[in-house]
Amino acid sequence: MFNRIIIYAIAWLGIFLIQPTSAFAGASDRVSFQFSPKVASQILERVDGETKVLIASNSAFSIQATGMIGSIKVMIEKSGEINGTQFGSAAQLPGQTTTENFLTSPLETSIYQSERKTARDSGNILDQAVLVRITYTSAAHPTFIIQPML
Repeated sequence: MFNRIIIYAIAWLGIFLIQPTSAFAGASDRVSFQFSPKVASQILERVDGETKVLIASNSAFSIQATGMIGSIKVMIEKSGEINGTQFGSAAQLPGQTTTENFLTSPLETSIYQSERKTARDSGNILDQAVLVRITYTSAAHPTFIIQPML
């Protein structure tokens, strides 16, 4: 008698444990995993007419310029060396390698929009970074805003 009670208890327990599991079995097909788009940037050098920025991102990004009127050029280098330190070994080109714009207003204006993230493979930020060289009229002193595209 006691054995039957144990068998029934185990059977009922099994039904209650298996039933919810089967109800959630396909749930992962309907769940969307989201990540927060991030961009890390560091100005490396700023001299008259040129700014060099190291950028690593897990999503597409944009660069805006403010405070200047005139010609501005953006050039992307996927990998290389800065003061003896390698960068870009796990990076990819985020889009066009060169863009040129003529800014007619000192207001915030987009000068580059990437098509994809800089990170190609896993690695540290320096491994996933690209070098962005921005050249402009030497008399200008623009401010740059680098942010993820949503």
